[in-house]
Amino acid sequence: MTATRLTAMRRALSVLLVLVSLACFGWVAWVVVASAEADRDARRVVDAGDGSATGASRPSVVGVLEIPRLGITSGIAEGDDDATLRVSVGHLPDTPLPWEHGNSALAGHRDRQFRALKSIVRGDLIRVRTVHGDLRYRVTFVDITQPDDLSVLAPTSARTLTLVTCYPFSFLGHATQRFVVRADAIP
Repeated sequence: MTATRLTAMRRALSVLLVLVSLACFGWVAWVVVASAEADRDARRVVDAGDGSATGASRPSVVGVLEIPRLGITSGIAEGDDDATLRVSVGHLPDTPLPWEHGNSALAGHRDRQFRALKSIVRGDLIRVRTVHGDLRYRVTFVDITQPDDLSVLAPTSARTLTLVTCYPFSFLGHATQRFVVRADAIP
């Protein structure tokens, strides 16, 4: 192989790597902007107080999740599909809504909305702002479970909130466990 051909191959590889890098950065920027838009839409719907906020591009807004001590504020959208969880905390459709009695479950990505959840402790306050009012919860336990352990989603007679994300927080790729936070409603 000649030196000229080798130089041309290196140059082509460099251009390819730059293009792949730009595509990755573009995707990350899109996710950040889409998340900010989803959060803004959720706040707009909740602040309107009746679910009729104009301009909201996501009609499935459930509310806004706030964990003040951890600095978490994120819109909550209905659903647990990839598109929803990419930009919002998702309400698991087979569980009651936060203002209903029972165990309402929310899921979020450990490297996005729930990154700070690793520092949550028993007794922390969780607030869920909705068009049905502001709901407050107090964390009662934190646990690590297996992905197929659905007992954390079991119905409850009182109004409770369960937050679920992947664990360990620093794991690259598909995490092998789930980090679960349970909180009871504060009357």
